[in-house]
Amino acid sequence: MRWREKHLQIVARLSAAEATLVDLFSGEFETRVLLIRFRDGSWLRVDTEELRSELHMYVLRQPLPDSSRSSLPEG
Repeated sequence: MRWREKHLQIVARLSAAEATLVDLFSGEFETRVLLIRFRDGSWLRVDTEELRSELHMYVLRQPLPDSSRSSLPEG
């Protein structure tokens, strides 16, 4: 176990009903950025340490909701 992993602490667990993990580019580009998008339209940016991380691979395996693009942040 790496040093960083030993010092990680879970502060909350979110259900899919509360928030979803989103790849802004739907896998079209390799990136380190993901979003945690909440039901109210707010979001948090997640920067991963590696391109195409395990989180990215998880997101790419999930079906896209019809409204996924309409509520993404601009810019």
